[in-house]
Amino acid sequence: MIQMPLRETFATMQPIGAPIMLSLMAAELADVLPAPQIGALAFALGQRAAARVPMAHVTDLNDLQQCLNRLWSDLGLGSARLSVDELAIAVEHDPGTLRPDVLDPAARPAFVEFLRGAYHACFQMLGSSDVMVTSARWNGPVIELRHGN
Repeated sequence: MIQMPLRETFATMQPIGAPIMLSLMAAELADVLPAPQIGALAFALGQRAAARVPMAHVTDLNDLQQCLNRLWSDLGLGSARLSVDELAIAVEHDPGTLRPDVLDPAARPAFVEFLRGAYHACFQMLGSSDVMVTSARWNGPVIELRHGN
């Protein structure tokens, strides 16, 4: 018999369900859709995920980082560190459980677009201009994102 809430029971398990699902979906879609359409779908899914971020009480970059990291933790999609330089908001996203044996290499572009969509939507919800662009790329073990001109 389980004597504690399920969330506490499974708290020590690594949540890899979302990365595996993303990998499987990207591989399946690659059989029927061109890469730009898969990227657009992943970007849109990222925007939907961003809608789950509670932005009402975000007053600074630290608040935003905490809210985003709560989402990434819930989804098993790593964690982020946000900073600002003279040209953009910079994000270093550690994919966490997205080891090569978990996330198919063919799914990496979709994951990058998912993150780009999520971060872009969050910055827009905070009042970013429509002309601001969010870029993303793998750089070694992390995904680097930039939101600026």
